[in-house]
Amino acid sequence: MIRKNPIRNYVRANLIRAIDEGWIKVYHQPLIRAANNMVCDEEALARWCDPTHGIILPDQFVSVYEEEGLSSTLDLFMIRKTIEKMQSQRDAGLYMVPESVNLSKTDFFECDMVSEVINLMDSMNFDHSKLAIEISESAIGMDFSFMGKIIRRFREQGVRVWLDNFGKGLSSPFMPEKIGFDAVKFDISFMQHFEDSKNERIILTQLIKMFISLGVDTIAEGIETADQAKLLKEIGCTKLQGNYFCHPVSLEALKKNNERGTMIEFENPDETAYFEAIGRINLYDTSVADDDDPALNDYFDTLPMVILEANDEGLSYVRKNPAHNEFISKHFPSLIGDPDLKYSSDKNTPGYRFIKAACQCATDGKRVVVDELAEDGCVIQFFIRRVAINPVNDSVALAVIILGVPKKQDDSINYSYIAKALSSDYIKLYFVNLSDGSFVEYTP
Repeated sequence: MIRKNPIRNYVRANLIRAIDEGWIKVYHQPLIRAANNMVCDEEALARWCDPTHGIILPDQFVSVYEEEGLSSTLDLFMIRKTIEKMQSQRDAGLYMVPESVNLSKTDFFECDMVSEVINLMDSMNFDHSKLAIEISESAIGMDFSFMGKIIRRFREQGVRVWLDNFGKGLSSPFMPEKIGFDAVKFDISFMQHFEDSKNERIILTQLIKMFISLGVDTIAEGIETADQAKLLKEIGCTKLQGNYFCHPVSLEALKKNNERGTMIEFENPDETAYFEAIGRINLYDTSVADDDDPALNDYFDTLPMVILEANDEGLSYVRKNPAHNEFISKHFPSLIGDPDLKYSSDKNTPGYRFIKAACQCATDGKRVVVDELAEDGCVIQFFIRRVAINPVNDSVALAVIILGVPKKQDDSINYSYIAKALSSDYIKLYFVNLSDGSFVEYTP
């Protein structure tokens, strides 16, 4: 086995040669959008593929570049190669998703890195919005004011900036808001205890909720299991990254995967805003229903929530939380397994009134509360709200929350029956908050 010190000495003697002779290779790892399981971004990662020593990992050479004042040379090389790769994707007729490159904390003391990056992109006629810069939490901590100015300069030029390794150090959770990042990437340490630690899940859930409220994307890296991916989707994490989905691969491997048809599907950039809107909804947080209507607060006493997509044929499941799974098992067992809900003119079709209300909400965008008779005889009250419209295929995303489950139909005369009786004489019915006069439409 080769010892670490001899390798570092070898690296130190060949820093420029490794770049000039192509020993430094760019590997790519996809980021998966939680809302559609497609590749929405990629991260460029440096690998030293040495003709003598084989693969040398970043922890054995990146710090040497920093010590020798050459980290900016390495990182600008990485950006150039990443742009060339993305342009080749575009020229081949493939979707080109944004890609991130990590910048070392020493880059900004070696040169005017912002100008160098912008000039490089302009010389290659490259769209600034397709590049994301990752800057570590520790780099920000070196000089908060100085790095804040650097980040603002990048963003003013249309370059997205991500905060990397968030949570690794002792930084304030308010740092991303004070400086202004486009995304926060949680440190891999969050994943080490995520599945078996309730406290860890609570902390991460609240952090994600906070960043979503600030309009900041959230990225979880180091995902190794299906359960981790499932839980992160449920709590609203925007993007997922890890070996569970795909190991970092070379450009040559990417091309072979594409030829074999084994590559994870890439997101259509025209649909990005639509899927971003879906992905940012926290399925443990019912504020999606009342963020612009405080009058609804009193109605939310349960948590079952689901995101449905409405198209020409009916409704299909996109995302849901565990409470919704339990709700379906108890009240609508025929829907276990997430079958699509087809449109029907037959009023005896299970879920007819709910599907009709969802279709209307998808069409006119008006929020609606509707009652539906469950298979076990209970009357279920649903809240439906339109989230976004897909500009490519006109599908509509709907957020649905279970407001309450009253007693069974034959137990008592409840509000549902009063409303149905009134609906024969009135065109529209509304829930009204008498304290402030706000209201939401009720569909009988």
